[in-house]
Amino acid sequence: MVVGATKMWRYGPMRWRANAAVTMLCVMACISVVMVWFTYLETQLLVDIEAGLEVMDAELVASVLRRVMVGFLYSCVNVVTGLTFLFWQWRAYRNLWALCGRQPEFDSGLVMVCWFVPLVNLVVPYLRMKELYEGSLPSGEDGATFGVMQWMGNWCLGLWWGLFAVGAVLGWLLVWFWYWPNGVDTETWVVLNRVLMISEVASAVSALLAVLLVRAITSSQELRAKERELV
Repeated sequence: MVVGATKMWRYGPMRWRANAAVTMLCVMACISVVMVWFTYLETQLLVDIEAGLEVMDAELVASVLRRVMVGFLYSCVNVVTGLTFLFWQWRAYRNLWALCGRQPEFDSGLVMVCWFVPLVNLVVPYLRMKELYEGSLPSGEDGATFGVMQWMGNWCLGLWWGLFAVGAVLGWLLVWFWYWPNGVDTETWVVLNRVLMISEVASAVSALLAVLLVRAITSSQELRAKERELV
């Protein structure tokens, strides 16, 4: 069943939206790397404490301040990055109608909403990005080239979404453990920090793959718009 608006949307340029999304995704990847490094330093302090080694109070205070400041910055950047990405995706998905000459499976507004619905957001956003990528490929490409581009896109999409899902699920599990009513001991905290590092590495790589997808889809839509003389 087709869900969507009843009128055909015109093609809208989105280069500036793509540039904003790419910039914030790169910033997000950098913040994730910084988060990994600071978490590693904190983990080493916890390991020293668990081993009975002397740790100066100044080191503990510095570690706590780093976590608070970087955590706050990470949260702010995460929100802005999500908004710029959704702002770009909304325009790109709306362009599909003008580029393909048919109505997409979902309304562009519903594509945005699916990111915030539990369980649905583990599957539907990936399917919509796949539709967005394949629908944006220039139709003038020969069969072999089109097949290669489609294969590369599917590979990149799968890896991007897999890493994104891993980072998100681990992140939510960590939040749940950190607010455990009875608290956690030092040994458990070390384990949680190591899981956090895995989560942040996955998030950083996912953000960089998202940069490739945003640039590829934007460039493809611009080429296809020229083919159809929409610009």
